[in-house]
Amino acid sequence: MKTKIKHMAKGILVLMTLFLLTNCKTNLNQTPNELIGNWETQNTPITFRTKIRWMKYHFIKSNTLLVLHVNANKTVSGSIGNAKFNDAQVVKNKVASSISGISFIIRCGEIGQINNEDSPNLKTIELWVKPIQEKGMFTAEIRLIDGWDTFPMGEATFYLKQ
Repeated sequence: MKTKIKHMAKGILVLMTLFLLTNCKTNLNQTPNELIGNWETQNTPITFRTKIRWMKYHFIKSNTLLVLHVNANKTVSGSIGNAKFNDAQVVKNKVASSISGISFIIRCGEIGQINNEDSPNLKTIELWVKPIQEKGMFTAEIRLIDGWDTFPMGEATFYLKQ
């Protein structure tokens, strides 16, 4: 009985490893070449929310420039306003874009203060890339991944820089 359980456990481990390797390879291969390049937004409206007290928030709107350098190896560097990031990753969204409206996620990681209206605290940011509709242009939502008290909110349209 113990031998049978060991064989089943090994089989499950092999299947899980194959699934993970296939999933990682698929995600890298499905990132489109159209996303590789140097991208820039025009002044993008971003709303910053700061907590005043329990369930009371103050909203400040500001314009910010976003810059991305998407490399062929699927790494990204760039800036959101004054906050710079390196070694960000492009991953394929696990939920079909026809359902979620999001094709790819650029995981920027922890960034600092975007501009004077933003909280100086470090925050983990992702850009949720919508399906690419037009060559040389894409739209992404700016998402805070951790925390609820302060965060930037916005949507940016990126243009390929020539």
